[in-house]
Amino acid sequence: MAAEGVTLFAGLRDGIAVAMGGYKVIAPGEGEVKSMHVTEAARGQGAGARILEIILDHARDRGLDRMFLETGSREASAAARRLYERAGFSYCAPFGAYVDDPMSVFMTRTL
Repeated sequence: MAAEGVTLFAGLRDGIAVAMGGYKVIAPGEGEVKSMHVTEAARGQGAGARILEIILDHARDRGLDRMFLETGSREASAAARRLYERAGFSYCAPFGAYVDDPMSVFMTRTL
């Protein structure tokens, strides 16, 4: 993912990337979690939770106090939604330039 203003993090195991994610500042005090991915082999082992924790800590350290995200609404994204729920995210209305879309859900949390 090459997008201006996105801060990316990678989780390595034995020198190989097994997880990645990032965030972007979208408004004063607000950020959006972007492009969380965990390799199939690393799923269920805490790699996604750790990357998300790093993202949220970094955003808080930069002075952000609210984070948002958009993820899929289908069953294929159920594990991601559970990860975000466990991390304190709750469902919200579309934010920023997003609009209602049956293929997406939107979540937010304070930092």
